[in-house]
Amino acid sequence: MLDLYLLVISFILGMVEGLTEFLPISSSLHMNFVGELLGFSDDKVGIVLNVVIQLGAVLSIVFVFWKSFFVVFIKRVCFGNFGFFSGSFLSCGHIILGVLPTVVLGLIFYENVKNVFKIQYMIYFLILGGVLLLIAEWFTREFYVLDHISNIDDLSYLQAFVIGCFQCLSLCPGFSRSGVTISGGLMVGLNRYVASTFSFVLAVPMIFSATVLVLYKNFYFITWEYFPVLVIGFLSSFFTSLFTVKFFMEIIRCVSFVPFAVYRFIVAIVLCLFY
Repeated sequence: MLDLYLLVISFILGMVEGLTEFLPISSSLHMNFVGELLGFSDDKVGIVLNVVIQLGAVLSIVFVFWKSFFVVFIKRVCFGNFGFFSGSFLSCGHIILGVLPTVVLGLIFYENVKNVFKIQYMIYFLILGGVLLLIAEWFTREFYVLDHISNIDDLSYLQAFVIGCFQCLSLCPGFSRSGVTISGGLMVGLNRYVASTFSFVLAVPMIFSATVLVLYKNFYFITWEYFPVLVIGFLSSFFTSLFTVKFFMEIIRCVSFVPFAVYRFIVAIVLCLFY
């Protein structure tokens, strides 16, 4: 019965991660809340399960945007044009500048960040993230009506670095990594599609490196007994993320991020009433 229980929990949490990781609504808050509702409090399994589920989500991004990653990491890096800091297309330099601020701050404040992974703090950050989305929408309509960047290859290094600085806010659980990077992208002049695409590209090194670090520190928790639980969570997250990303990239062509901000406020109210 315990194995069946964990398999069901793993499947549900994988779906929650897949539905929320790449939407600007905070996957960490939804994962924590759903986990509490389901009575899932097995820390030994939970630590590893969470990162494996995140790995499934990030690999779905590689699958969806495989052409972009192939061009950046294979054609432009391995075949003569090293492209780390080449100004005519998206390069490794953009990605490095996009992840560097968060990596540096994350390493410095790692212990402090762990202390704010409580639902009460997440509610505050959920509201602030919604406000940031509304500001970004207002800002982009007010100042970039005619000159949005509509091609990711036109992204500058300064813009990539500024988006990376916005991503530092994602160290506060509830802000949403995709939410703050998309907001940053809108505020530096990207259109919604390009801002979302670059946010997804940045997710790969960020989530993958965090996954490797957590798995390394908790390797002794991984046993064959829980292998099916990890596989179910991984697959559930992977396939749900495939659907979510493709659907999201279609709707943002005609829908603003205001509904996501409203959703964040509604969830915050519900959580306040619940707790």
